[in-house]
Amino acid sequence: MDKQKIFNKVAKHLLTQNAKSQQSRKGPFADSAMCLYRNGTRACAIGCLIPDELYHKQFENNSIYAILTQPEYISGDGGPLPFKSTACKKAKAFRKLLEFRNIGRNMKFLQTLQKVHDDTEVVAWPVHLEEVAIMYHLKIPKFLADRAAKVDTTWTTAQRNTDN
Repeated sequence: MDKQKIFNKVAKHLLTQNAKSQQSRKGPFADSAMCLYRNGTRACAIGCLIPDELYHKQFENNSIYAILTQPEYISGDGGPLPFKSTACKKAKAFRKLLEFRNIGRNMKFLQTLQKVHDDTEVVAWPVHLEEVAIMYHLKIPKFLADRAAKVDTTWTTAQRNTDN
């Protein structure tokens, strides 16, 4: 899969789903939400790229970097999983599916897409996805341009200023 195909698939998925894939957590001081690759029928920016047959619940709580570059170190509940574990095999198959020749160079692209899902408000996704397309010299699909044009950019600019 090339970057444009990955981008189009992620953008279409996120804008159709229009909600984060996350799970609420109770904390000692405050409640929070943890983003997940998959949560029921929802998937994050990376989770939507993983076919059902290659997804493994052990991917959760592991970075995309670990899954794609060090699948043998994907941690389970009790530490690293065996090298020949199902999760390890599925991670390797997912990497092959992406067909990245230089995974290091493309890792930042995947992490950037993941940050759109994890770190920005859903209402601002169209604008942030356009920014990703520009940053990586990708074509902005019409469905994305149409949605981004409807976003209240006053709000997204204020949100970006508070994020820094």
